[in-house]
Amino acid sequence: MKALILAAGEGTRFRPHTLQLPKPAIPFLNVPMGYFALPWLKQAGVQSLVVNTFHLPEKVKALYEGQNFFTVEYSKEVGKILGSGGGLKNASGLFKSEENFFLLNSDEIYLTKEKNPFHKLSQQHLKSDAISSLLVTEHPEVGSKFGGIWVDDKNKVIGFGKTKPAGTVQGFHYLGCQILNKKIFDYLTPKEEQNILYDGLTKAIQAGHPIELCNIPCEFFETGNLKDYLSATNQVLQHIVDQTGEGLNFLNLLSQLDPDSSLQKSNGHLIWKHKSAAVKNCKIEGFAVFGKNSKAENCHIVDSVFNYGCNVKDHDIARNLILV
Repeated sequence: MKALILAAGEGTRFRPHTLQLPKPAIPFLNVPMGYFALPWLKQAGVQSLVVNTFHLPEKVKALYEGQNFFTVEYSKEVGKILGSGGGLKNASGLFKSEENFFLLNSDEIYLTKEKNPFHKLSQQHLKSDAISSLLVTEHPEVGSKFGGIWVDDKNKVIGFGKTKPAGTVQGFHYLGCQILNKKIFDYLTPKEEQNILYDGLTKAIQAGHPIELCNIPCEFFETGNLKDYLSATNQVLQHIVDQTGEGLNFLNLLSQLDPDSSLQKSNGHLIWKHKSAAVKNCKIEGFAVFGKNSKAENCHIVDSVFNYGCNVKDHDIARNLILV
């Protein structure tokens, strides 16, 4: 089985940082966000990746060439970004031999007690006749902050979006991962920007195709902008400190992807630090994350992230920053 990772996006809400790095390369606790799904995909039986590119394509390629889990092919988008549905259609030639395949976002962060939600999703999908099986969770802001996947009283998916369709009894939050049957290509138009949910799957529902939901309890973290990203960093660190089941599962994932970073505590403040980072004579409040070969000297640091190789000296205060 193959997986298409959606990595073409411009990350506009995370600018100016995403003018330098594509969103999947932005580090979360010293691991590029685009890497967190890789161990789960491997354990779920995926054998190779397809990655779509548009924004900073060479940096996206460098990111995925730097992982050790899969061989990678690339689907290039030129001139305009095609969205999740259009991007999938553009890559269809790379999926000719695939009956079913994963489609997933490249920047999702969530904590769950499930050892491998992708394996659970795969097992459920392969026992069904669904055109798509979507990984979802319950979330109180479905229909307000987030669009929902809406089901009727028989748990049948009847629509997508912030507005509840008639007959809805519950909405779920989409966790950015699904398994699709090759029939989905019949409902996508070449060379057009499309959304896989609002365009592709909506047409498939109208044609009578069933859609399955795989609901996992989890804590989902928004990382689309700097404020939410920093809040997510703080909350995940706290889960690791508190040794919740979800936090320990995420710590295990981190250990697979970056065994050289670890948690330290100083006067009640949290420091996530790569062993090669050099931190000297710094006052730290809240949390700080120091990446590989980063350096900080004579700084007052508050709730900030220092990416690989970042060097900051004699800084009066670094507050609520990600230094890439």
